[in-house]
Amino acid sequence: MALERSGLVAEWVELTGDVSTQVASKPQGGRPEGRTRKASRELGIELTDAQRSLKVASLSPEAQEVAQEVGLDDN
Repeated sequence: MALERSGLVAEWVELTGDVSTQVASKPQGGRPEGRTRKASRELGIELTDAQRSLKVASLSPEAQEVAQEVGLDDN
Protein backbone atom coordinates (compact mmCIF):
# COMPACT_ATOMS: atom_id res chain seq x y z
CA MET A 1 0.00 0.00 0.00
CA ALA A 2 1.64 3.21 -1.21
CA LEU A 3 -0.01 5.42 1.40
CA GLU A 4 1.40 3.34 4.24
CA ARG A 5 4.82 3.18 2.57
CA SER A 6 4.87 6.97 2.23
CA GLY A 7 4.24 7.31 5.95
CA LEU A 8 7.08 4.93 6.75
CA VAL A 9 9.52 6.70 4.43
CA ALA A 10 8.55 10.07 5.93
CA GLU A 11 9.13 8.65 9.41
CA TRP A 12 12.58 7.40 8.36
CA VAL A 13 13.43 10.88 7.03
CA GLU A 14 12.42 12.36 10.38
CA LEU A 15 14.53 9.80 12.23
CA THR A 16 17.64 10.74 10.25
CA GLY A 17 17.50 14.10 12.05
CA ASP A 18 18.43 17.57 10.93
CA VAL A 19 21.85 18.17 9.49
CA SER A 20 23.48 21.12 11.18
CA THR A 21 26.65 22.75 9.95
CA GLN A 22 27.74 23.10 13.57
CA VAL A 23 27.39 19.36 14.22
CA ALA A 24 28.21 17.71 10.90
CA SER A 25 31.56 18.30 9.32
CA LYS A 26 31.50 19.72 5.83
CA PRO A 27 32.44 17.10 3.25
CA GLN A 28 35.24 17.77 0.81
CA GLY A 29 33.91 20.13 -1.85
CA GLY A 30 30.32 20.58 -0.72
CA ARG A 31 27.56 20.99 1.79
CA PRO A 32 26.52 18.31 4.28
CA GLU A 33 24.01 15.79 2.94
CA GLY A 34 20.38 16.71 3.68
CA ARG A 35 18.17 14.35 5.61
CA THR A 36 15.88 13.50 2.67
CA ARG A 37 18.83 12.65 0.44
CA LYS A 38 20.45 10.67 3.26
CA ALA A 39 17.25 8.71 3.93
CA SER A 40 16.78 7.93 0.23
CA ARG A 41 20.36 6.65 0.04
CA GLU A 42 19.96 4.54 3.21
CA LEU A 43 16.64 3.09 2.00
CA GLY A 44 17.89 2.49 -1.53
CA ILE A 45 15.15 4.56 -3.17
CA GLU A 46 15.26 7.49 -5.58
CA LEU A 47 15.39 10.97 -4.07
CA THR A 48 12.20 11.89 -5.95
CA ASP A 49 10.42 8.90 -4.34
CA ALA A 50 11.47 10.09 -0.89
CA GLN A 51 10.32 13.63 -1.67
CA ARG A 52 6.98 12.35 -2.99
CA SER A 53 6.55 10.23 0.14
CA LEU A 54 7.01 13.32 2.31
CA LYS A 55 4.31 15.14 0.35
CA VAL A 56 1.88 12.23 0.58
CA ALA A 57 2.54 11.74 4.29
CA SER A 58 1.88 15.43 4.92
CA LEU A 59 -1.70 15.14 3.65
CA SER A 60 -4.30 15.61 6.32
CA PRO A 61 -5.73 12.46 7.89
CA GLU A 62 -9.07 13.31 6.28
CA ALA A 63 -7.49 13.48 2.81
CA GLN A 64 -5.68 10.18 3.39
CA GLU A 65 -8.96 8.58 4.48
CA VAL A 66 -10.74 9.80 1.35
CA ALA A 67 -7.86 8.49 -0.78
CA GLN A 68 -8.34 5.07 0.81
CA GLU A 69 -12.12 5.18 0.28
CA VAL A 70 -11.81 5.94 -3.43
CA GLY A 71 -8.94 3.50 -4.01
CA LEU A 72 -6.10 5.99 -4.49
CA ASP A 73 -4.13 4.77 -1.49
CA ASP A 74 -2.10 2.38 -3.64
CA ASN A 75 -1.30 4.93 -6.34
